[in-house]
Amino acid sequence: MPDRVIDEGTKVQAVTLLSVGVSSKEVSAVTGISTSQINRLRAKAVSRGWNPGSALRLEHVVDASRSGRPPKVTAETDAQLAGIIRKDKLGRAKTLDELAAILDLGASTVRRRLKIMGFNCVKPSVKPGLTQKMQTDRLKWC
Repeated sequence: MPDRVIDEGTKVQAVTLLSVGVSSKEVSAVTGISTSQINRLRAKAVSRGWNPGSALRLEHVVDASRSGRPPKVTAETDAQLAGIIRKDKLGRAKTLDELAAILDLGASTVRRRLKIMGFNCVKPSVKPGLTQKMQTDRLKWC
């Protein structure tokens, strides 16, 4: 499996150069693709219906779609999470576990999504209470 993604234009260039008689080493020097990868690209193009000597189309060299697990977090989930946080003070006071339970996600996923959206952890400010002396002074003033 290649370490880097090779764009389709470079793939087309490599297979075209091979088809006009340029050696694999020379094609590798021009495109930066290894010789074994160039030969695999040519074999893939032939297996997909390309006939050497005819026009090479993009569908002969483009990567096939890859399967995989679909993401659990969608744009709607992100919007719902942001809505919960921005709704009121109680939304901002919820813990990661509470938010995760509401959205049916893991706490680390919620933390990651909040960080991506730019939310920061901030402790709520609490006003200090009035002491007994302060209360009596206020009553005297009235």
